[in-house]
Amino acid sequence: MAALDIKVLCRRLEGRFGIRLTTGEKTIDGGQFDVIRPSDLDDGNSFCIIVSRTHRQIEACFSADNFSGAMLRRMSEADSESKIQFDRIRTTQENLQIYVATDGNFTESLAENNKSWQKLDIDVCQRLSTSETTTDSILAHALNVTTCCLSLTLSLLTLEDAESSDHLINKGYPEGSITRIEVNKYERNPSNRAACISYYGTACQACEFDFSTFYGEIGEGYIQVHHLTPVSKLGKDYIINPVVDLVPLCSNCHSMIHRKNPPLSLNELKQLVKKRTKIQT
Repeated sequence: MAALDIKVLCRRLEGRFGIRLTTGEKTIDGGQFDVIRPSDLDDGNSFCIIVSRTHRQIEACFSADNFSGAMLRRMSEADSESKIQFDRIRTTQENLQIYVATDGNFTESLAENNKSWQKLDIDVCQRLSTSETTTDSILAHALNVTTCCLSLTLSLLTLEDAESSDHLINKGYPEGSITRIEVNKYERNPSNRAACISYYGTACQACEFDFSTFYGEIGEGYIQVHHLTPVSKLGKDYIINPVVDLVPLCSNCHSMIHRKNPPLSLNELKQLVKKRTKIQT
């Protein structure tokens, strides 16, 4: 049975979510399990994702720390947009078995559940076929289930909740409040970012540049995410669709697409890249 490299998995998740994560172990019923947690949140007041694997399946579970009551309360009181996003992530996952319960009771929809709760269970698993025994296939499945579990968790935590440290959420494009450095930059919603990258991959959708191919391990999972519709033009209650509204771009293409106001369309940027490539060859 091929082993799962938890550190490689952690690094891939960092690239998808744009947050700092760390690995560790947790004892449950006498057994030791690998866990992944936000590195800049205090142990005991936060959460971790427990990753386990058998011959038949890979599983990722949300686990709140012993003194995480305040965090769970904020998650229970999340706004309707966050709960709608939670439900959408849950219902759009293919080939994953997802179990969600509040206070021990199975729930089909958080958006339709108006009751407050103090305990949250999220369990995501994927069955393995007898042919899926290689290290790469095990890692790919583990990435699927942990991405889903972490996305569900973070969808209920506002950026202010998750960003107890200045370094937990790296500043960059897109979503959220605007700050001015040299260009407008937006705080990223890590769940939407992860869903976008999960769908499109980490190659730039304009020039096809891949950081991991060029830079090796240090570039693994790295890519920027661009809003196809500027945040300033989105309504207050607009709910982002990560596949329709977001697209991965390399740093250069992301900078160039914002050289115009309004920004270039993705197709315009692709044509520009294609034209320049022909000239250089």
